[in-house]
Amino acid sequence: MITEAQAADAINYLYAAQAVQPVDGMARVWADYINNAIPDCQPRDLLPACREAVRTWAQDQRAWRIDTERYARAIRTVRHSRVEEATGGRPLLPDGIDDPEVELEWRRAARAALIAGATRDQAEAAAWDQINRRIEAAS
Repeated sequence: MITEAQAADAINYLYAAQAVQPVDGMARVWADYINNAIPDCQPRDLLPACREAVRTWAQDQRAWRIDTERYARAIRTVRHSRVEEATGGRPLLPDGIDDPEVELEWRRAARAALIAGATRDQAEAAAWDQINRRIEAAS
């Protein structure tokens, strides 16, 4: 979850890049929108998302200002890239889990850890801890 002050920092970055026109209450609206669209958004996502938003905005030939949804999309892109980089494109699949619901919980926990900045090994360990199991398939 991000604060209004953190949203204001992102808005200031985008303003300096000439990508937004600040208005009264903008930080409050942006914080609310981002926290609603991406409930687990972390402050560490904001600066890379600013860069991504400006990059795609420029590629779109600056069609319009960066709005809250374009910025939320940039956050999702940055987070997806973080997961792809950590996994090397190899899917997160636990060995030894026969229950689809438990496997889904494991995969969600591993992905959340990757988004938070964990390495693949750390994310997999966190996922096993999340489902209260040890790595059984490694034997």
